[in-house]
Amino acid sequence: MPQFSRATLIETVDLAFEQTVPRSLVHKRRLENVLLTDVRSCGDDRFICAGHLPIAHRFFNEPGRSPRRDILFYTELGRQASLAVSHEFLGVSTEDVFIFEQSEAAMARAAWTPASSATVEPALVEIRIQEITRRRIRVATDRLVGG
Repeated sequence: MPQFSRATLIETVDLAFEQTVPRSLVHKRRLENVLLTDVRSCGDDRFICAGHLPIAHRFFNEPGRSPRRDILFYTELGRQASLAVSHEFLGVSTEDVFIFEQSEAAMARAAWTPASSATVEPALVEIRIQEITRRRIRVATDRLVGG
């Protein structure tokens, strides 16, 4: 990805940070666990996703932990971004079960800098699809009724 400032990227791609995406899109039961706020396509195989650092989330803000310094936050944000891209742009139904066989992550240096005074701090995720393999396995069940 070209080196843009975060502000330039947010303006260029027109990302939203106000509301989270629907829970079903990221397979979450509780709204408080949805970190993703927007997903945008930037071509056939590149997507930019927006999220926010949760300021009131019980797990990510328990004593001694902060989302900015917790790799689990970024892992979960990336997982949610991958699910949302699969459902929104790759034609995967929210009813389908699927497996990601490989995911690679790289952290921008800015992710580790001290937080600003903003109440909700934006986070960005870039998804690049390298290979898609689709398999359709149908599982049939037969009910035997004895007489």
